[in-house]
Order: sequence, then C-alpha cells, then structure tokens
Amino acid sequence: MDEPSVSLRSTSLLRRTSDELCAAAGFTPALAFECDDLPTLRGFVAAGLGVALVPAPRETGAGPVAAGLRHLDVTDAGAVREVGLSWSPDRRLLASAELFRAHVLQRAADRLLPRLAGTSR
Repeated sequence: MDEPSVSLRSTSLLRRTSDELCAAAGFTPALAFECDDLPTLRGFVAAGLGVALVPAPRETGAGPVAAGLRHLDVTDAGAVREVGLSWSPDRRLLASAELFRAHVLQRAADRLLPRLAGTSR
C-alpha cells in the first residue's frame, strides 16, 4: 500500500487487530501518525494525513461524522471483533447502567443485534 497510514497507539486492541489484518493481507502500513482516540483518528484522515482501518460510524452514533470521509467495507472474514457485556451480580448497578444492560439483553433476546458476516444465530 502506497498511502500513509494513521492509527491508534500500539497499546490499543483495535490497533493490534488492524496490524494483524494488514499482515494477513501481506503488507505493513506506512505509519505517519498515531493518536489516542477514534475522533482524532478520523480527523487525521479527514485532513488528508493518511488512511485508517476503523469501525465505520453509525448514523445514530453519539458524535458527528467528519466531513470528507469515505468508508469502505472490509470484506475479510477475520475483520470482526466481539464485544461483550458483563456485570457483577454482587453489586447494584446505577439506574442508567441497569437500563443499558436490560436494553442490550432485550435486543439480544429479540435477535436485533447486528449479525457477524458468515454467522447464524
């Protein structure tokens, strides 16, 4: 790949996943800049400082999508990450955390969570 790359710092799990995907595709990104968070990373890309492998923002996301960004789908079957939800049954959750937990569990029960490509639930 001839384009410079921008990425999260090497301590980020997302960065490690990105590096592994690039290695599996047979290249090492030419890293131009590192940063600590996705909004800054997207800002680097929008400013033309490089390309990045990041989760595409959802239209309903909490933050604004930077203008001038183009998102391409990654079709590699290994380009997934699992997100889990855990809590201690021995501690009372704050009301907002309990609402979130109940919401996620209900969406999972209703089979409304996004599906991973190539999986069946």
